[in-house]
Amino acid sequence: MEPIVVATDLSPAGDSAVQYAAGLAQSLQRPLHLLHAFMVPTGISELPLQPEVATLHTYPVSYDALRAEAEEGLRLSVTRVQQAYPGLTVVPQAVPAVGVSNSLLDAVEPLKPLCLVLGTHPRHGFTETFDSRGLDLLRMASFPLLTVPQGYSGAAPTQAALAVDGRSIAPAQLATVRRLATTLGLQLDIVHVQTGDGEHPSCQELLQQLSGLPVHLHTVRNDDVTEGLHSFLQQSGAQLLLQLPHHHNFWERLFGKQHTADIVSEINVPVLVIPEGT
Repeated sequence: MEPIVVATDLSPAGDSAVQYAAGLAQSLQRPLHLLHAFMVPTGISELPLQPEVATLHTYPVSYDALRAEAEEGLRLSVTRVQQAYPGLTVVPQAVPAVGVSNSLLDAVEPLKPLCLVLGTHPRHGFTETFDSRGLDLLRMASFPLLTVPQGYSGAAPTQAALAVDGRSIAPAQLATVRRLATTLGLQLDIVHVQTGDGEHPSCQELLQQLSGLPVHLHTVRNDDVTEGLHSFLQQSGAQLLLQLPHHHNFWERLFGKQHTADIVSEINVPVLVIPEGT
């Protein structure tokens, strides 16, 4: 069974992501894998040292101390989760890292997760551990990534907005949307933000692709895609936003012209990004 995986930097934003992921795992009766990446010491050459070598060197903070701190933070986090969700299977893992994104991907990919959950800070985007590297993680991942705003405490979603640009959905993304919509029991609102005065697409092919799912089509007029999505989410009451980035087009339009951290932090509900390679 695909687990829910959450990566935390042990900050308040990370804690929000952990609690949301735990609630989702409990709702879906799936195990929760709790990951924390800690930075390992580097040598003068700036190349990462192997743990057994790092322990032989003197650093302001030793490798063993860093690992112990990470494991203690994970232990406290696991305790809070199990108090809130008795009986939930929680698997903690401290991940040694030099490059956070690559190290997390290496740790997560063998787990074949339903999704990887990350926390975001208000107005500052990804948690400090990820910072602008969160964009790299989104671009490199082959599984869905779910970002959770700090302080968000909603239950598992039942209504979601699917942001589209009018074009058909890539086959792999379509399969993932269908699987997640069925797994989560989602009612989908398809949302197209119409910018400028151009003719908006009919989205009929999209509707055909999603036939059999409970979907409704909406067009929002706004010169700013993020503002249009934010407005719709407020009005509709959707508890989740799904985004389907297309390399070299929709991705750049939606994520490239504005800093991803700003976009993610402006949306006040969890955002599920489904890469083309899922």
